[in-house]
Amino acid sequence: MAELKRYMPVAVALILGVVLQGLLILADCRYTPTKAAVQFSKAYHRLDPAMAKLLCKKYTADDTDDVVGDFLQKISLEAKERGLGLNYMKYILYHIETHTRMIDDATAEVKLTAKKRVAINPIYALIGRFFLIGKTYEVDERISVVKEDGRWKVCENVFSLSL
Repeated sequence: MAELKRYMPVAVALILGVVLQGLLILADCRYTPTKAAVQFSKAYHRLDPAMAKLLCKKYTADDTDDVVGDFLQKISLEAKERGLGLNYMKYILYHIETHTRMIDDATAEVKLTAKKRVAINPIYALIGRFFLIGKTYEVDERISVVKEDGRWKVCENVFSLSL
């Protein structure tokens, strides 16, 4: 019985830790304007075509005008002109900081600051940072997001994407 009392505080702390971790995971599952802006920014810099899913209907409803496809084609042509592959035009964002200002229930503005580094592949950016190879660039943008069909979507001119 004395041994049971001895391990009781550890067991209680462990149970509380598991419950708290579960609550934090549930809280992180909420889709917020900040999360939408960060996801779009990461996809934009990785040149991921999935960024189209994060744009509002204003830019994706027109079947004849593929904004994301045109942007990716422009970047691809720029890479070819420079004698590079498309992977050399990809960046990875890190040290991301955001500040969200709610304008109303369905509109928000997210100020995003981050650092970006060329990421030919995921390991390149890590090794480049470790060995001080390559250049680090600053990102400082204001991203307007709107709530559409219950999801937050980017709906303003962002970075150099021609919307």
